[in-house]
Parts: sequence; C-alpha cells; structure tokens
Amino acid sequence: MDKQIYDEMIENLYWAFPLLKTKLVKPFDKEEKASDLTGTHMTILFMVKEKGSICISEIGKHLGICKANLTPLIQKLIDKSYIERFVDDKDRRYTYIKLTSVGEDFMENKRYKVQEFLKEKVSDLSEADLMKLSASVAGLKEVLMKIK
Repeated sequence: MDKQIYDEMIENLYWAFPLLKTKLVKPFDKEEKASDLTGTHMTILFMVKEKGSICISEIGKHLGICKANLTPLIQKLIDKSYIERFVDDKDRRYTYIKLTSVGEDFMENKRYKVQEFLKEKVSDLSEADLMKLSASVAGLKEVLMKIK
C-alpha cells in the first residue's frame, strides 16, 4: 500500500476519534452525570452483556488492563450489584463474571438512553448522511476487529 493511503488514513483517524468524543461522548456524559461509572466500567458491562459471561482475564486482554488494575473495576460493579463473579466448575483457575438482574436492567436503561441521545444528535442529518455514517461506523468496527 502506498504512503499516501497510510498518511490519509492516519490523518482521518487523528480527526475521527476526537470528533467522536467531542460530538457524542462528552455531551452524553454531561447528561449522565448521576452515574459514578467510568467509560471502562461501561465497556466491561457492554462486553459482559454481549458475551453473557466472560472470563476476567479475557476482559483484561481485550482492554489491555492487568489483573491488579482490573480487580477494583470489577469489584465496583459487584458492589453495585451489576455483575456477579463465579469460578469455572471444570477449571477453578478461571473466574468469570455475568450480569445480575440489576445489571441487566441497568444496561437496558443505559442502551435506551444512549439510543435516544444519539437519535437526537443525528436527527438533523439527511438520510444520505445517516446511511453514510452507518456504513462508515460498521466498516470501521469490522476493520478494527481485525487488528491485533
């Protein structure tokens, strides 16, 4: 691949992530000040919601967080009754977490709030721009999932 394509991609990434944060993440966070959870807590909850149950070490690998730093994050979610920890019956060296019913309710409520917020933020876009944004985000996710 030629240098111009790399340079253009890198330039676009430099712009894309700050724009996502300032246009979508920060405004939502301002509306959701009541929660004392960080973005990392929410990422963990979304991972657990997606997988059903997940090994704590898998979360650490995915997020690039060592076990010592992950433990207090997990503990806070346990203290809030959003998740529960359990040990694999076949191999007790592996500890998993899963959402509780309180966590399920919290995540459904959060998903609804995020969806409504995002709908409002993009409501002024044309249908063509919405389709372009949707395809771009889907493509970005697909490609990023391939990066090791």
